[in-house]
Amino acid sequence: MFKPLSWAVVLCATLLSCESRQPVTVTTAPTESATSAAPAAPAKPTRPGVADTTAAFATLSAQPDSTHRPPTITIGGQQYRLLTSAKTDPNRRLPVPQDPADSAEVVTAESEAMALAGSYGYDVQYTVSLVAANGKPRFTATLHKADFAAAMGPTHVNESFAAAPDFYGYLPGFNALAFVVSFYLHDTDDGGEALLLLDATTGKVRHIGMQGWAFGATDGITLTPDGRTLLTSYEIVHANGRSVKLARKGLEIAGTLLINDQTVLAVYEGETYIDADGGMTNREINGPNAYLLDLNGREIGRFNFHGTQAEMGYGFTYKYLAQTRSHYLFDDGIKVLFVLNRDNPRAHRPVRLTQLRKFTAPQRPTEVRLHLTSTLGSHLTLYVDTLSSSAVRYSLRKPTYEP
Repeated sequence: MFKPLSWAVVLCATLLSCESRQPVTVTTAPTESATSAAPAAPAKPTRPGVADTTAAFATLSAQPDSTHRPPTITIGGQQYRLLTSAKTDPNRRLPVPQDPADSAEVVTAESEAMALAGSYGYDVQYTVSLVAANGKPRFTATLHKADFAAAMGPTHVNESFAAAPDFYGYLPGFNALAFVVSFYLHDTDDGGEALLLLDATTGKVRHIGMQGWAFGATDGITLTPDGRTLLTSYEIVHANGRSVKLARKGLEIAGTLLINDQTVLAVYEGETYIDADGGMTNREINGPNAYLLDLNGREIGRFNFHGTQAEMGYGFTYKYLAQTRSHYLFDDGIKVLFVLNRDNPRAHRPVRLTQLRKFTAPQRPTEVRLHLTSTLGSHLTLYVDTLSSSAVRYSLRKPTYEP
């Protein structure tokens, strides 16, 4: 679904002098006295540094081409073109639930046409072809909705619109091509995405799993530095074919974050339900809801963190700061900052904003400015001392609402 320098200075000076044995006459040009030299320019004030918030780890993303040409890939020194498509099969019907209120409704040609246009209740043929420069296919892989049913749910998959797989990159450590396949009801936000890994040599399916859900977790796909492990919103996927499901009974995954190359943060919230007023709410969790896990899914730490609010589904308010090698997570609901150091994440420390000093100008030369904007509307600015990550000042701008 986040050191102080040591300097060695060596100064060597050799002074040579010699006396002339014979008197000589030396003529020199007149020079200005030291007192008449131009005054030295005043030293420029040291400016504060710039926060380096570059993501700690590589995140896979879709690889569009501005010319709309098929993407090209180099594998083993040879270049290939990648072709993807999704085509609704009008001759292959799939079961979909029927609303009892619509049992008396007459099926018309128009309603059938709408269902076919949205692939509702129809199979879809997904095709991926890897084609060499000479036009010869290296492989062509064909999949159907049923191939994604276990990961995304058969009912939802059967109702979903046909969308071609989006290419997310070639993974040498997996020898696989990564794709994200969308499963949404036609013209709605109801649905999610599946991660699809195909063997780069044969085109055989290596892995299919849920990647994100519109009303759940929607984190990116993160790759570990060795290129051998992927972290999605819902699982840890290894190059050897093994995967670790992050689901927990009675809980919903709110998000995941790769803390270092061996540690994952997985955060959960209680299952959602419809309350008495007809609104959606989460069941309360008694105890910690944030877990630190190794890449095998083994728990190595836990704490409370409920900063998962988002406009739809879940999302973290956080930034990674390279200068301190730390992830800063903000819980806007209770105004608490969590700092997880990349080198020692188990030494996490929640800090209430009231425990920090408020920022007053000027910004110090050793401070960098870090912005965290919550979906609840708060704008938190941290002034982090890069020589001591525990030294943090802050300013908080709360949202204003019109009466």
